[in-house]
Amino acid sequence: MQTNPNNPSDNLDEEERDILESYERGEWTEKGKTTLVELQQAASVKPLMAKELYLALSSEDAHRLQARAEKHGVSLQELVTAIIHASLEHEEVP
Repeated sequence: MQTNPNNPSDNLDEEERDILESYERGEWTEKGKTTLVELQQAASVKPLMAKELYLALSSEDAHRLQARAEKHGVSLQELVTAIIHASLEHEEVP
């Protein structure tokens, strides 16, 4: 098939062409419109800043934490955060 540089649909792969054809057959519907004001409001929301905390741990505790994190398939940061959160909530920690 020879491509026409003036026809953007000629540069599509098979999946993209299927999607375009589906759209052209009217199989896609609009769910609603987002206004410019709504987009601006969403963009202005700032994520909550996390506090950084530096800890000095014994080598033994650091190794035990790392081993537990690996056992549960989470990062060391995630495990320490979970332990602190659970401790503050008086819950069990894995």
